[in-house]
Formats: sequence, C-alpha cells, structure tokens
Amino acid sequence: MEELSRKINLSTDKDIRTRFLFKNPITHSTVMYRKDLAVELGGYDVTLGVGEDYDLMLKMGLRGKIYNFKDVFTKYRVHDGSICLTDKLKSLKVLYVIKKYKGSYPNYYSAFLKRWVKLFIGKLIFKR
Repeated sequence: MEELSRKINLSTDKDIRTRFLFKNPITHSTVMYRKDLAVELGGYDVTLGVGEDYDLMLKMGLRGKIYNFKDVFTKYRVHDGSICLTDKLKSLKVLYVIKKYKGSYPNYYSAFLKRWVKLFIGKLIFKR
C-alpha cells in the first residue's frame, strides 16, 4: 500500500490546548491514558453517536496534561466506506461536543464558527 501523506499532530500540552476545539489532535488508535481517570470521568459518552473519543480526550485534558509523540505509530486507510467520506454531516456534528467545553479551552468561538460553517456548507452541498 502506497503512503500518500504523513501527518504529525501537535505535541506539547500548550499547543494541543490552543487548537483542541478545532479538531481532535489525538489519534485514538494509539492513545494511552489512565484507565482509572477515564472511569472516574464517566468513560466514553455513547449517547453522543459521534465524537465519543474526542469528548473523552477533552474531559481528560481538564484533569491532566496531554502529549503527542512525534513518531508515527499507525497507518490510516481511507476507503469508499469510510465514515469520513460516507457521512460528512454526521462527522461534523461534533458541535455539541465543542459546545460542552466552551469555557474550558481557548478559541471556542473560532472553533465553533469554523465547524458551524462546515456543517452549513455541507448541508447546502449534500442537501440533508
């Protein structure tokens, strides 16, 4: 399989927090966290339907520092059945998740507006 691109996420706690509401910089398939803290915080909120991992990382970030290694630990394959391709509107519904952390992370208004505009344009394009 040919590698088309390589993405290195922000690594330091400060940098991650600054951009955390714009997108989830944590690659879920490689994440390590304290299980006891995740359980204490209620774990994954399965009622969200989308963004459960993002929500958990944001919750955990309120209690501790966040770090991304600069190494590549996983490969990601995009195919015709990928949720990011088949249901773009559903994947943009993380607005609710972002809204939950309004006062907890910087750049809330910019992040919310950016996601809202993407959702609005997506509705126009996909007419859903």
